[in-house]
Amino acid sequence: MELLRKLFESDFMPHGHCYFWKPEIYLTNAISDTIIAIAYFTIPFSIVYIVKIRKDFKYYWLLILFAIFILGCGTTHVMDVINIWKPYYHLDSLFRVITALASIGTAIALLKYTPEIILIPNTEEFRGINIKLQEQIVLLNQKEEQLRIAQIQLSKVNEELEKKVNERTTDLRNANEQLSKRSLELELSEGKLRTLADNIPNLVWIANKEGAISWYNSRWYEYTGKTPEEMEGWGWQSVHDPSILPVVLEKWKNSISTGRPFQMTFPIKGKDNNYKQFLTRVVPIKNSKGEIENWFGTNTDITQEIMAQKILEELAYSQRQFKSTFEQAAVGMAHVAQNGKFLLLNQKYCELLDYSLNELIDIPFKDITFHEDINADLELFQKLKEKDIPYYKIEKRYIKKDGSIIWVNLTASIVWNEKGNYEYAVAIVDDITVRKQIEEKLIHSNIELKKINTDLDNFIYTASHDLKAPISNMEGLLHTIFDETKDIFTIDVLQLLKMMEESINRLKITIKELAEISRIQKDTEDKREPISVMEIYNEYIEVHKDKLAKCNAIFTTEFNEKEVYLSKQNFRTIIYNLINNSIKYHHPQRSPVIHLNTYREDNFVVFKITDNGIGFDMSQKDKIFGMFKRLHAHVPGSGVGLYLVKRIVENSDGKIEVNSEVQKGSEFRIYLPIIDFR
Repeated sequence: MELLRKLFESDFMPHGHCYFWKPEIYLTNAISDTIIAIAYFTIPFSIVYIVKIRKDFKYYWLLILFAIFILGCGTTHVMDVINIWKPYYHLDSLFRVITALASIGTAIALLKYTPEIILIPNTEEFRGINIKLQEQIVLLNQKEEQLRIAQIQLSKVNEELEKKVNERTTDLRNANEQLSKRSLELELSEGKLRTLADNIPNLVWIANKEGAISWYNSRWYEYTGKTPEEMEGWGWQSVHDPSILPVVLEKWKNSISTGRPFQMTFPIKGKDNNYKQFLTRVVPIKNSKGEIENWFGTNTDITQEIMAQKILEELAYSQRQFKSTFEQAAVGMAHVAQNGKFLLLNQKYCELLDYSLNELIDIPFKDITFHEDINADLELFQKLKEKDIPYYKIEKRYIKKDGSIIWVNLTASIVWNEKGNYEYAVAIVDDITVRKQIEEKLIHSNIELKKINTDLDNFIYTASHDLKAPISNMEGLLHTIFDETKDIFTIDVLQLLKMMEESINRLKITIKELAEISRIQKDTEDKREPISVMEIYNEYIEVHKDKLAKCNAIFTTEFNEKEVYLSKQNFRTIIYNLINNSIKYHHPQRSPVIHLNTYREDNFVVFKITDNGIGFDMSQKDKIFGMFKRLHAHVPGSGVGLYLVKRIVENSDGKIEVNSEVQKGSEFRIYLPIIDFR
């Protein structure tokens, strides 16, 4: 006590400018730190022991962290003792840093996991859980005792049941002996029945009272190719036609429910996957009490009978159809023998020649054929009989009963029998007298029309040729009058002279176009050749450059097909007229924009020209191709240009199409056939 008193009264003693611990203070601190360090070092061993023993404690790493912290604290106290006599402050600082890190880590971990540690049940809670477990164990023991008592009771019941089973087994053994004797008798009887059933050509089977088939004869398995396992019960459905099966099932179940016999014809599939038609009959087998015990069924193959009946019906139908067609045909029909005589004739054939059937049947066909047509007909008939040709058609003349002549279109062929021999020839004749008369009139009309066209062409050529000189003279005289008198005539007179000049120019254009029409109508077989589209287009632009400059025309081109197949003169006429129309009928409020392109479509080269002109109503589209037909009178023209274009295109086996909208523009498409010049 005295030592402690002195320690607290005066802790330091002076020494120069510093104060030092007194010796007794050193000793006291050393002893205290040593005791504290021993305590700190002892605690981790307890923690390690706890972790080792309580392996179910999931926070053992927290205890280890806590142990490291305590060891660090103990180490700092050891360093305090050592530093009294020999200071190791750097080492002391290192241990203190480690201790500080361990302490702060332990503090943070405790803050995080303290809520979970608090939830660990305490001793009282464990005691309560233990009590509940003991109560459950008591209940299990009680139930186990009850189960043991129940097993004892069950054992007694089993002994009684086994005794009764033995007694029943003895009774059944006696009954089985009696049944075996009865079964043997039935088997002998059934064996005879099955032997009989296996040797008849029908398919035979036996079903129980519910309809499930229990036995088939051998014929059934031979036909279907099925096994007894596949056919057991209702397995017979697999060999029925799925489209007919629902009807079969409905009728069969109705017989089962009513006890009435079953009869129906339906197809059954054989082992070759082909169906045959069977007549099926099923009758009930009843016991002495009138109760149904089984069903006895037979299936009889009637395919051949059905086919024969069908053939007879088809033959009868074919005969009715043939007779109806033969008699009611709108053309004459006949069967002809090899010698040329008629075997069979319909009424129309007789009406064509005004003979009765009895009269015509004995007349060979060559006797009613016009003498100029006999050789050609007989020659073709001979080739037909020699099988050189399968049939022939010929236009020939017949002589009617009154001696008049009719034209017919004859088609003849031969029907050969199974051995390839001649059976009869079929002749079909159609009266074409009216057609022949019309053709003859058309021939005469064409001759007259060609003569008229020739005269018209000659007239146009002569008129255009003869009018050129007078018109040129009139034009010359008009120019002379204008030059000599322009200073003395009034403006009105000069205007009249100008109008006369325009009329003469129009007359010259009309005469030129008439000559062009005449040329085109003559040159329907004009020589065609590949023509460069760009060449003709450039030629037009060069010739009309002054006119195009005045109207500020804008052209765009897209010539995907470089050539068309036509004469150069004709294609020039087409392209000049179409571009001229686009310029002539352009919209007064905008410059003309004209797009030309070519492309291939099927076997044609298409030349298309599109503009933004005034357009026209499509209801008038047929009128624009007429000669001297015009839709717009405000622009000078003759109404011949598009007529020429259409004639050139159609004479070249092409076509022209147009589409237009008022005030928006027009589009013309020229289709010219592609020609192979190789």
